[in-house]
Amino acid sequence: MDISIQIQDTDIRISSTPVDLAIPVRFNGPQPNTYGVPGATAKAYEGEGFVGDVNQGGSCNFEQYQLIPHCNGTHTEGVGHITGERINVHDVVSDSFFPATVLTVSPESGEDCQDQYRPPLNPEDLIIARSSLEPLLSSDPIWLEALIIRTTPNPSDKMARDYLATPPAFFSHEAMQLIRSLGVKHLLVDIPSVDRMFDDGHLDNHHEFWSVPKDSHQVPDPEARTRTITEMIYVPDSVADGQYLLELQIAPWMSDAAPSRPRLFPLL
Repeated sequence: MDISIQIQDTDIRISSTPVDLAIPVRFNGPQPNTYGVPGATAKAYEGEGFVGDVNQGGSCNFEQYQLIPHCNGTHTEGVGHITGERINVHDVVSDSFFPATVLTVSPESGEDCQDQYRPPLNPEDLIIARSSLEPLLSSDPIWLEALIIRTTPNPSDKMARDYLATPPAFFSHEAMQLIRSLGVKHLLVDIPSVDRMFDDGHLDNHHEFWSVPKDSHQVPDPEARTRTITEMIYVPDSVADGQYLLELQIAPWMSDAAPSRPRLFPLL
């Protein structure tokens, strides 16, 4: 089945079969991990003679779960991630569908990159630089409401990668400034953070994206409350660079970040 929709007076058709970009949370199984935190786990609830596991004699499966959304899989975060005010990501997104662009970039070494970062770059860093993004970005703002970035190489082991053992790429400050200047409202990336994993707590790229001054935890720009960053997605190689319709499903958690399920609908 095909679906016809209208985006800013432009009629488009999309496939009704989306591509799922979320990394499934495999409790107690293979999963990506950031900062070496405990993995996402599940165990049967037990109490007062009840066990929530059919295989242990229970009448039904009835589990309790533990996870850290920022570190255990695909998640979407809002500006409340870096503010003193507890702003819930559930309150940030009022729409579910967005015109989107997918692009693939090849990170470069910190030794070769001419862009800046705080703390300074080192040769071991892998940088998504402004010069890598700029030639690939559309000049049509309609399709930059959401920006989905796939990094190379793109093996499927990203879906269960230990990022302490394999440090990921991150954005230079100039690259994030470019993204903000283009009006991107929803940024989706296949890395665990838009900032270096260990950056002395500055998170300057998060601050830039949400228009929060460096080292501040206040939100001077009300519009920033409507922007999101989704991290730890996986974009299969079968997805070509180009324009799509994005559906961003976010778990209804009252928290700064929540597990999410972004889905891409190809244009026809």
